[in-house]
Formats: sequence, structure tokens, C-alpha cells
Amino acid sequence: MFDIMGEDLRNMRLSVGKTTKEMAKKAGVSRVTYENWETGVGEPRMNQFLDIGHACSLSLAPLFKQISTLRDQFNQRDENETPQKVRKRASKKFKT
Repeated sequence: MFDIMGEDLRNMRLSVGKTTKEMAKKAGVSRVTYENWETGVGEPRMNQFLDIGHACSLSLAPLFKQISTLRDQFNQRDENETPQKVRKRASKKFKT
């Protein structure tokens, strides 16, 4: 879905010294389900991932800054400019 790998979840969890049971509770799933995610079997939904990120003290500020920048770009577009041109320009700005 959003390219988070099991190893990423494991690293996030270990960085804050939490158990798989604790993380499963934060995500609202069973320990077995959470452990499956860490081994690459399935993956969390976006809301579950955000809960996990919050539990691991990850900052969402960079994501919200990008969203705000995109909002500003779309709000400032010329009335004659097509949405496709705006999307193309915005996608170029955030390519890594």
C-alpha cells in the first residue's frame, strides 16, 4: 500500500523499546497479526500505521508541510491552468 516493510515496523518498535504485544494494542490488532506484519505477511492500514508511528514518537510534521505546500500550489493556480498541469508540477517538486 505505502511501501512500509516489516523490517521498518520492527526498527520503529525497537527504537522505542516496545514489545510486539504493546504495538499490537496500539494498532488495535492481535499480537500475531502485528508480528505477521513485521515478518512481511500483510501490512497495517493507514490509520493503523499512523497509530504505530505515534506510539514510536515519529513526527508527521514533514508530511503535513508537504500537504500544505500542495494545497497552496493548487489554491494559487491560474484559472486557465488545467488540474493535470498543476499535478504534474507538484509531483516534480516532491520527487526524491
